[in-house]
Amino acid sequence: MTAIILSLLVLPVLADGASGEGAADPIRDLGDTDPAVRVRAAGELIVSEDGRRVPALIGALSDGDPEVRQAVLRALGRIGDRRAVEPIMAALKDPSWDVKEAAVEALGLLRDPLAVDPLLRMLDSRDVGIRQASVRALGAIRDRRVVPPLVKALRTGRDAVREAAAEGLLDHTDDKRVLDPFIAALGDGSASVRQSAIRGLREIGGEKAFKALVAALGDEDAMVRLALVQAVAVTGGRRAVPPLIRMLKDEDEAVRSYALNALGDVGGRGVVPHLIPLLKDPSWTIRRGAAAAVGRTGDPRAVEPLIDTLGDTVGDVRFAASRALGELRAKRAGSALIRMLTDEADDVRWAAAVALGRINDRAAVGPLVTLLGDADKPVRRAASEALRRIAGVDLGPDRAKWEAWCRDHGITTQPATRPASRPAPEGS
Repeated sequence: MTAIILSLLVLPVLADGASGEGAADPIRDLGDTDPAVRVRAAGELIVSEDGRRVPALIGALSDGDPEVRQAVLRALGRIGDRRAVEPIMAALKDPSWDVKEAAVEALGLLRDPLAVDPLLRMLDSRDVGIRQASVRALGAIRDRRVVPPLVKALRTGRDAVREAAAEGLLDHTDDKRVLDPFIAALGDGSASVRQSAIRGLREIGGEKAFKALVAALGDEDAMVRLALVQAVAVTGGRRAVPPLIRMLKDEDEAVRSYALNALGDVGGRGVVPHLIPLLKDPSWTIRRGAAAAVGRTGDPRAVEPLIDTLGDTVGDVRFAASRALGELRAKRAGSALIRMLTDEADDVRWAAAVALGRINDRAAVGPLVTLLGDADKPVRRAASEALRRIAGVDLGPDRAKWEAWCRDHGITTQPATRPASRPAPEGS
């Protein structure tokens, strides 16, 4: 027992000793005989607040171990101190290809215009990794001198280099010289390059970019077509409606979904005849998207098809249809929405309550008061808000107060009729 007590008294003393002379010191460890310790020290200095760290790391660029020099360069790049720019540029002449690449990457992080000319020279390197890193680093530097070499790399480099060039040019979309190269890149063999070109053209905008994007909508890659649909909608506005309507027949479900969503945003009432058939699409995600999209068009022709959609087997579709009817302020949908207040899905009951509040249907007051006893809090809150909008008084979520108000106004509070039973949900 005595030995145990003594050990407990001695342990704190040992711990205090360990925190003194032997405490970790990354700057001291840069001179350790073990390269692994020096590498670790460089990494630790990234987050250190020691004011000596940058000069110490610059001094460590002469370390005899290439892995240590790489770690030091990574640290200097992450720290971002301009005092390191010229020492890092000197490291571009290091005999190790890996160290050269680390120096290039560090200069890209520093984004200093002083590095442009040395990085341009690195584009002639025999090592594709260095060329790729140089292209990426140049793209990160906001200097007009980098645009022509990046354009050249986009047209002539290997896949990895072209991809880096396309990504780098995204930081220069305010430069008119990048428009035509991005348009040409829509036909590149790399899907990644085409994706970057689409992003660039989307940001640039204008008639020429829009027409090029429309012309590329037949791309073989579904993910590229998805990006094209989004870009066409953003750059074209109402002009995008005809090509987006064509994309409703795309073989890829996600592309069709994005197209119908975009049409709901930019198409106006004229697109409703193209969207209504999709309320019966085999895919429930398309049906859901179509319901949401027609609600945003403001076209009353969608009301009856949406009422029919309230009987869909999938709760997400019924939810979207209920919300859409509310957005359309469809008074003739009141009785159908009242029936949805007893739907088995919480979010459908919530959406139906919100919609009835927007429609301002007084016939819904009794069922909404009953809904104040729902087990789901958001549903009760939606019912309370709908009652406030319809009745013009705010009695909060207190069901007893609302029942008293209904008695005073001759309104019954029986629950709504539950919708007819539905087939089992489909597996899609």
